[in-house]
Formats: sequence, structure tokens, C-alpha cells
Amino acid sequence: MIKAINSFIIISMLLFASCGSQDKSVIHVDDLERICSSSLPGDTLVIKSGTYNDISLDVYAKGTIDEPIYIFAEQAGELILTGNSSVHLSGENYVISGVHFTNGFSEQGAIVTFRSADGDSLAKGVRMSQCAISKYSNPDRIASDHWVEIFGRENRFDHNYIGTKYNLGATMVMRLADSISTDNHNRVDSNYFAPKPRLGSNGGETLRIGSSAHSLKKGGASVVGNYFDRCSGEVEVLSIKSSDNIVSDKGIGAPILFDNLIIGKVVERGKPDPLNLSLTAILGRPSCSISPHKLIKSELLISMFCLNL
Repeated sequence: MIKAINSFIIISMLLFASCGSQDKSVIHVDDLERICSSSLPGDTLVIKSGTYNDISLDVYAKGTIDEPIYIFAEQAGELILTGNSSVHLSGENYVISGVHFTNGFSEQGAIVTFRSADGDSLAKGVRMSQCAISKYSNPDRIASDHWVEIFGRENRFDHNYIGTKYNLGATMVMRLADSISTDNHNRVDSNYFAPKPRLGSNGGETLRIGSSAHSLKKGGASVVGNYFDRCSGEVEVLSIKSSDNIVSDKGIGAPILFDNLIIGKVVERGKPDPLNLSLTAILGRPSCSISPHKLIKSELLISMFCLNL
């Protein structure tokens, strides 16, 4: 039943990924980097459908806020990257949509990185939407990696399907190591995070903003309207190691999960919590952990979420 629901969610999130692209020329994935680098604001690039193995993309494009560049799959859900595939996204103001990573794992680190491969260029105003990552865990359970790494500022990661990650390392991290990436106004919203089994050690959280080394920095990110489905990799589902983030649409500095749906009861460490919220950071303390406890299976809620995408 869960497999069928997950397939339905992937299809739902990819359904509109290629809308509006029928009258555009179609390019091969091997030409994407070259064409993106010379694209103009307002251009639409359509990538030919197919299954591509061991593809490493380093995408740079520069649109404007008013005229972003659009990069779509030719057919929703049929641009499939397998094996040792990954993508780096840098530049400004463009949207990439309709990519499905499956049946493999990235040997060089993250699957999706909002930074160029050489680390010199960060993403600004880049949006990844209606994409999917499934069946992409490193088979070595103690090998540590992340699936999505967000650098830069004003980026958005939304309406994506993030499958089950079995190995060590947070599924998604937002980096705050440089001045550009702090107070970043990045947004993670409307995504589905599939069940994550217990790892049995630290490093199994689903989403982390910042790190212990940068926990006094201002994050400035928003995490809104996501669906965390039985994410129980460790005691923390969300690890917010920075200040001034919004988790939901409530006030800055007071992360509240009312607009995020977490299946499972959460409790504050050492205290009863009648609101089922675990908050260790309100207005001044830079660390917040959301902890799963007595997880509850609810297929009905999954269906309701899909219908509201």
C-alpha cells in the first residue's frame, strides 16, 4: 500500500513539470550545460526525455527576477537520471523541474547541490520544483552523505518528492558557512519526505539548517508546509542550528510547526508538551530539535496531502 502511495505522490509532483513547453525546441541532456550558460532571461529549455546513466551536470544560468529561465523535462517524470548521477545548480533566477533521480547513488557527495562543482559560484534565486529522488541511498549504511545541499540565498526547493534515505547523514542540509548564505531567505516548502527508518546513531535527521560550528549565525530560512512522513532516523527530525528561521508561517525566531504535517507525536526534551511541539529555541537560543515519539501510521493523511498539491 505504501509503495502505491509513494508512486502516486511522485506522479502528482511531476504532473505539471513540462507544462507550457510544447512549442519549444528540445535539447539533449549532454548539451544542457553549454546551452544554459548562453541562455537569456525569459528563455525556456526543454530536455529530451530518456533514462541517462552516470550523468554529472554543472548547470549555470542567469535570468532575472522578472524573467527567469525555465528548464523543463520534455515529458513529466520521464527525465530519469540513474547510477552515479548528480547536479550542481549555480547562477541566478531560473527554475529546473521534472528531473527524477532513481536506481543509484551519488558517489561524489550530494545528489543536488545549490553551488557550482568547483565551489566558486553559489545559487541565488534558483528554484527546484516538481522533482523526485527515490531509491538513491548509498548501499554502505555507514557512509555519510546528504541528498540535497543548499548554499546561497533566495533559493526555493518546493513540491518535490524525497524518498527514503537509509545511510548516515542528514537528508537535506542548508549551509551557512559563508556570508552570502547567512540570513539567506531560502525556502523549503510543500515537499514530501518519505519514511526514514531508525539509523541508530546521530546523523539521521531529515533536515538541518546550519551546524554546531555556525549555530550563532542568522539562518533566515523558511520551512513551510512540508510533509514529514514517519521520519524517525534519529531523535531529531528537524535540526535547526541557527537563529531567525521560520518553521511554518509564524513569527521569525519562534519556530512553530503548525503548517508542517508530521505523522507522529513529538515531545520537548524533559518536559510534557500538550501541543505536541518540541521547541528548544525561542527568540534567542539558536538550536531547535523536533523529535519523533510513538510514531503513527496514517495513509489517509498522505492522500489528503497529495490532493492539496
